[in-house]
Amino acid sequence: MKIKKILSTLLAITAMTCNANNQEVVWNEPARGFTNTSIMWPTRVVLAQDRTEVTMHMDYEKGKKFKLPASTMLKANGTEFVIRKVDGMPLNEDYELTADTFSFVMTFDPMPDATEKLDFFIPGSRYCLNIRPKDWLPQGIANTYWRDDATGDWLIGIAENQVIYQCRVLDIMSRTEANDAYTLTLSDGTVVSIGKMKKGQRTIAIGHEKAVKCSPITEKTLPDYPTKDTRHGFVDSGYDKTDSVTIVGWLKDMPQKTWDKGKSFNHSREFSVEIYELINVRGTTFTTQMDSLGRFTLKIPILNTSEAYIDWIAGRRQFNILEPGKTYFYLYDVAANVKLWMGDDARFQNEMLTHGTSYSKTSLRSEIFKSRDKMSEADIMNLIPRSDSIRNTELAELQERIGQHPNLSQRYIDYMTGAFHARQAESLSTALNARSKTPNEFLSYLHKEFWEKPEKPYTLYRDYSWFLRNYISELVKEKYYVRLDNGRMTSSSKTMEAYALRRCRAASFTKTAFCQSQTMRKRRSF
Repeated sequence: MKIKKILSTLLAITAMTCNANNQEVVWNEPARGFTNTSIMWPTRVVLAQDRTEVTMHMDYEKGKKFKLPASTMLKANGTEFVIRKVDGMPLNEDYELTADTFSFVMTFDPMPDATEKLDFFIPGSRYCLNIRPKDWLPQGIANTYWRDDATGDWLIGIAENQVIYQCRVLDIMSRTEANDAYTLTLSDGTVVSIGKMKKGQRTIAIGHEKAVKCSPITEKTLPDYPTKDTRHGFVDSGYDKTDSVTIVGWLKDMPQKTWDKGKSFNHSREFSVEIYELINVRGTTFTTQMDSLGRFTLKIPILNTSEAYIDWIAGRRQFNILEPGKTYFYLYDVAANVKLWMGDDARFQNEMLTHGTSYSKTSLRSEIFKSRDKMSEADIMNLIPRSDSIRNTELAELQERIGQHPNLSQRYIDYMTGAFHARQAESLSTALNARSKTPNEFLSYLHKEFWEKPEKPYTLYRDYSWFLRNYISELVKEKYYVRLDNGRMTSSSKTMEAYALRRCRAASFTKTAFCQSQTMRKRRSF
């Protein structure tokens, strides 16, 4: 009996030892930092005693060729780990994709036990930096971002030597730590008290404000808000040309390679915002210089709430909405791939980052543009039910998203619903330039569904400005076209603008000064 007990004990110890030696750490859907490719990303990392595995998902195009070279590597803690083998495709050979999406598993040498993040490189080609567990946080509080658990808003960001708070970046003048609790004194005299981490939360008190419970933001954007916002509509300034919007921000920890890449365009240190004016479909770009850390302040004139392309020039753009009279703070932590908005009522901007503006993959506009010279009147009329079907599909997808995220704000829902409407208007108006004569029924549909039912503010959707341009051109071209000496047909700018103004007034399209200020301006786009 004693011998059996001894043998049982030895076997148990041996089994435990083997399990410990073969223990695997798995990162499912890992977070990732800066990358120079949008077609591939890691979906699983396995850290084992005898190997490291990285599963990579790829969105490319069926029939395209892709080659994974034998020099492909991981980097961790300053050490390089070259690929051993790959499953799912050949290594170091051209591989023709059999589908638009596929996955492959790469095997590398094992990583040290203390590995918390790694970088992926195809030398001279694609790379993805700072791959890590999606709930990973650095030790301490440096380079962390915290949301107020009660409101769901981004409250504060803490860098190595700065704090982001109330749309400002303030230097940390002094710092004390005691048992995972911190006290920071900022350059304006504000004291920030940060409590110990308990159950994934810290209490944070800023200045004389009451301490609030906060959770770390571990994803690349702000998670869903804890409560529903039922408000409708956006700021409507009445189209006051003197109004403006201010964006304070920080493109933090930008890799030197990215700064260097912009030098060839002479704007590596510029932050930009592009806004499209109503009817004038040529956007206006506003820029400002960033300091050596990537910080900036940009104040731009704005006619009314508008769609804007943020950080367009350097290729890191995002699409969002700006409201006049507001001050926002925009953070892009490049190393961690975190994007956040702060400011007076920045919930909608954060929801746009998290949930996006997805449309149906069916691009009716592109199809019309390519084939409009061959369209018959029947083809043009058939576009109406087809566009209705596309918009209904988009609305159904929106309802599914609302079901998955029930606290999405009403303003996000309203915006997306209006975006589908504006996109339909713009797509159909592309057919107005078809070679065939536009059927009167088609014009009547555009007038009833889009001219008489505009989305407000009128500047809210860029697609709607394209519709206006195309539709107003159609209204005036038959009556006001004049023949030039070279035989081409064109329209008189003055008569066109006057006619458009009368149509605006007659249709009660708007009773604001906006209509006159927009239609009486000289516009090269016509």
